[in-house]
Amino acid sequence: MPAPATVDDVYDAQFALPYADEADLAVITELLGRPTKARAAVAARCPNGLPTVLRCDPRDIEGKPFPTLFWLCAPVAASKIGGLESTGIMWDLTERLKTDVALRAAYGASTERFLALRDRLPGGPLEGDPTQGGMPDRVKCLHALYAHWLATGDNPIGAWVAVQLSPMPCHPQCETAS
Repeated sequence: MPAPATVDDVYDAQFALPYADEADLAVITELLGRPTKARAAVAARCPNGLPTVLRCDPRDIEGKPFPTLFWLCAPVAASKIGGLESTGIMWDLTERLKTDVALRAAYGASTERFLALRDRLPGGPLEGDPTQGGMPDRVKCLHALYAHWLATGDNPIGAWVAVQLSPMPCHPQCETAS
């Protein structure tokens, strides 16, 4: 399958993903340490084929709003991001959004595309806090923003996180994958 040509094509491809099969669900459960609470598709994989990001329905299996459209399930990345978050960097990034016009515009446009996808999925649209990670006005959860970027290449704060995490070591399970 050819690579998507535009950012809209990337979101269309995310919308069209099939839900995770039993084999992926078993790996996801192992990576998370528990089953998912929402129906999910594998939105991104590591180079060895393991799921790294899930695209979740806007509502969980009980019909309650699910807080994350793109869910980072890579434990090594999640741990490294937790360390980054512990520095309080989200405050600095939120302040940067207030002064950096280009960053604010890119983050806002990314938010609009995120919402358009989320609202197309079964269970959408949601009322109340419409986004994940603080979008579009603040930076609240780097895990969610990085997952959004991994799945779509369309989140400037997620891209910043990727630079901070580079190089990213593999999860031990990668050694047995493929």
